Amino acid sequence: PFISVHGDNDSVVPYNGSFARKLPGIEQWSARRALDNGCSSRPFVVARGTETITTWQFCRDNATVQNIRIHGGKHVWTADAPTVLWQFLSR
Repeated sequence: PFISVHGDNDSVVPYNGSFARKLPGIEQWSARRALDNGCSSRPFVVARGTETITTWQFCRDNATVQNIRIHGGKHVWTADAPTVLWQFLSR
């Protein structure tokens, strides 16, 4: 299982990546994790409030790969992050 929770206004680790720092975009990075885990090639995408949740299913060993994009989010730990992470990992 793999989960990424990332703000798209993060100046420390830019959501769209950084050519100068050789950082891939978060969406491309998450899609690569899905590919590495043998997930279905088409993710399930849900927009909910200030979040866009992209989930790849049917991965090897019943794993799931998920990216949660926080619109306007910066490089901070959100108040609900522990709950979100626990819900994901307890599945």
